[in-house]
Amino acid sequence: MNNLINSNGIQVEITKIYQMKTYDSLIEGIGDKEFNDDLLIDIKQRAKRVLYNNTIHIIDPRVKDQDDFPEFTVILELLVFNTFKDLDKDYSALTVICFQDQFAFPLSNENVRRLEQIPFQELCNEYSF
Repeated sequence: MNNLINSNGIQVEITKIYQMKTYDSLIEGIGDKEFNDDLLIDIKQRAKRVLYNNTIHIIDPRVKDQDDFPEFTVILELLVFNTFKDLDKDYSALTVICFQDQFAFPLSNENVRRLEQIPFQELCNEYSF
């Protein structure tokens, strides 16, 4: 996979990637719904610290609330050197959190499919250099 995603007709570039074990803070046992909800909050805070962007979209793979997340968390910075709302800005960015069973690239087919469905223009934040 290259670093370009076609999100609703827009070429979006993956410019940064950060990965970690999803349950690295769990000493023993398994997560439950409450733990997973708290974990998602922690992952969002880590994404803000790592990529310095407060605009975050989460691709939640859980079908049922009590389902666990896959083994690895992937935090991506998506960037477009174009703006959609404020033409005085220089670029648009969005942080995306997704989960998969394998570490590192390639992203799972399901994640690629879901990345392509993100309404980037609506969710992104716009910045100046």
